[in-house]
Amino acid sequence: MENLVQYLLDNSKIEIEKRFLQRKFKRYRCAFFREINSHYFFFRAKQDGVAIDFRAGEFIKIFIYTDLGVFVFPSKVVEVRQKLLKIQKPLNFRRIQRRKITRAPIKTHAIIEFIKNSSFYRRSVTVNDIGGGGISINTNEDLRNVEKIKVKFETGNKTIYANAQVVEVRQYVKPKEAIYKVSIKFITLNENELEHIMKQCIKCQLKARKKHRGIYD
Repeated sequence: MENLVQYLLDNSKIEIEKRFLQRKFKRYRCAFFREINSHYFFFRAKQDGVAIDFRAGEFIKIFIYTDLGVFVFPSKVVEVRQKLLKIQKPLNFRRIQRRKITRAPIKTHAIIEFIKNSSFYRRSVTVNDIGGGGISINTNEDLRNVEKIKVKFETGNKTIYANAQVVEVRQYVKPKEAIYKVSIKFITLNENELEHIMKQCIKCQLKARKKHRGIYD
């Protein structure tokens, strides 16, 4: 459990998941304060400046985003104070994702702009998935000699603009044309845009899980 405490101390992104009625879950950003004996203390999560209401005895989950992946552990609220949340120290924790940044198969379209062979291009492409670190697209343009591009796409009724970098290109040959699957890494993305993308990814993942369990409506 020493590694868990170190993860909590070292990472700027920690989320606490609260369960509501009708099987609804919501995550809030929070910050680790300290460990005392068999308990952890967190600063209470806030939304729009107002502390989130938790109750003693309530079951929660803590998500920690690290360079080694995303870790999660279940716990129970022991005490709620004005600024702090006291929870039970978990018996174990597990890694649920190897990537630090969440990605989800959000299907949409994007506009990319780039310079190739001294010429400017603007193309509409299909998006395979989106994450806080970048997107994956399909295009008939070979972008292997393109380093930096600009991307524009919409998700969750919000338009995202970002300078980006091509990190990987894979070619797939179809009967009439060649299709390239391109991995793109965001270079400029502000905190609000990142937060919005992460929320859309989590929403997409929860929707997929519900559908898989047969409770999707």
